[in-house]
Amino acid sequence: MIITPSIITQSVSSPQTSLKVGILGTGWGVRVQVPQFRAAGLEVTAIFSRDPTRAAELAQQHTLQGFSDDHALINSPDGTMMLFLWILFNIALSVGTIQWFSFCLIQCPITHCIHVCIVFPCVSLVLLPSPPIPPISPHPPPPFPPVDLVSIVTPPYLHCQQFKAALAAGKHVLVDKPMCLNSTEAEEMLHAATAVADPQRVIMVDHEMRFAPAFVRARDLVQSGALGVLGMGSVQVVIPPIHRLGCGCVGVWGGRWVLCEDRIPCAM
Repeated sequence: MIITPSIITQSVSSPQTSLKVGILGTGWGVRVQVPQFRAAGLEVTAIFSRDPTRAAELAQQHTLQGFSDDHALINSPDGTMMLFLWILFNIALSVGTIQWFSFCLIQCPITHCIHVCIVFPCVSLVLLPSPPIPPISPHPPPPFPPVDLVSIVTPPYLHCQQFKAALAAGKHVLVDKPMCLNSTEAEEMLHAATAVADPQRVIMVDHEMRFAPAFVRARDLVQSGALGVLGMGSVQVVIPPIHRLGCGCVGVWGGRWVLCEDRIPCAM
């Protein structure tokens, strides 16, 4: 799937399509992605840290489920599947209860009143589960929260295996830059991504500056020809210091994308 800022905006603007996010990594993932995902309308449900104590602390601070096993988070059921299974379970129990009730009426008409007034209501109340009710007092979250999208912001040497595991689990995947350690891993990740048959799956590298309004506008100007025929471009990015957030090479990545590097040389 080709990702554009408009697609991402449409995806998170509707409550019906809001994704449940699990984050692998506690640096950029906690400081930036948790608040920004939530501000965009997505629901962050889980976070992974290799340190169990750290995972538990972050889970309590941010109202998440903490994991010290990345594969457990990746293989958490998605929200849509959990709702489907709950509905299917209710339907199956309802049909089974009605069939049992009908059989009793046919076989034992004398006990009609007993079945109608006592047995059927009791069976229905016991067997049919009710929709989950929010608890009055706080309780720990379920062991496997719903996860639709896995955001990978762990050290780069873990990216390749976590990326492939998330795709195999049927998740949308956002992987931080650098994408991986070398070209061999990049080829493996590309092969795994292109093998996904679902065109609606979002699989992308987190070049977040490509979604910044200023960068989007600059690229539109270049592509539309409003600046004329460009033979070479020089991009300078003036922004407040953000080194404490771990962001680097903003001008390089953003400038090359703005100038459509495949067609216009970029001098930084």
